[in-house]
Amino acid sequence: MSESAYGEEMQSDQVRGWLIDWFEKRGTNIDKTGESLKSNYFELGLVDSLGLMELMTALEGTFHIRFSEDHFQDPRFSTIQGLSELITELACQKDSKTA
Repeated sequence: MSESAYGEEMQSDQVRGWLIDWFEKRGTNIDKTGESLKSNYFELGLVDSLGLMELMTALEGTFHIRFSEDHFQDPRFSTIQGLSELITELACQKDSKTA
């Protein structure tokens, strides 16, 4: 595994952990190794429109990223696993622009 890929995997794990903590602080028990990470959190009722706004604001502030409308259309956006991948990609793009 290349150093870059290792760094992205490590960062994705950290983002996933942050997301799990965020949902658990709101009373949701997340199976950290199972299907919960791949389940659509909208369909499960884990987040509503206000919660989504809170989540996006927290993510953008914590990880110093900005979501575009295209990101909201990305199928990965609706799962913890997919959202952690998307955030990691955005953070890596930001880092490569500042390097």
